[in-house]
Amino acid sequence: MDALDCLCVPSTRRRGLGPLLFAASLLALGAPAQSDAAPTNANPPTHTMNTFVIIFRQSRPVTDAEKQCRSAETAVWAQRHNAAGHQLDPRILAPDGEVRPATDASAAAARSAPAEAWPITALLFLEARNLSEALGVAESHPGRHYGASIEVRPWAAPVAAAQPTTPPAPAPASVSGAR
Repeated sequence: MDALDCLCVPSTRRRGLGPLLFAASLLALGAPAQSDAAPTNANPPTHTMNTFVIIFRQSRPVTDAEKQCRSAETAVWAQRHNAAGHQLDPRILAPDGEVRPATDASAAAARSAPAEAWPITALLFLEARNLSEALGVAESHPGRHYGASIEVRPWAAPVAAAQPTTPPAPAPASVSGAR
């Protein structure tokens, strides 16, 4: 089965995929970045690019055939968007983890939130001119045809802590010749 066969699968037959398979297919996104060959960028960005993150949540598993199709479709999708200059950088999350709720009154509300029902399975960092363009990239992701929901947010590195402005304490005076 190749990518073209998968693209022809009617969307009504597509189902959600499990976190492990979803993660495995997103690994295809990293393949171009791991190559020793120089990246080719047919359409280099002409505007300032900003960093965004697509947050993937998965609701249910899929069949093995659907997993193969989704993986093939994702590889084609990733190649197209990397060539367009979006610099896709996936981060796959392990299926097992620990959740620690807040310790204040909001903890009860957090436990009932849909985030626990549909865990985050992957993060995909990408470059785009603006949120609208990042949403367009996310909305075209093949995982959406297999039950993945997406959330897109602007992303930036944490701000470095300011250095203290207090001058250093003076060095103690040396004592010489005192007995």
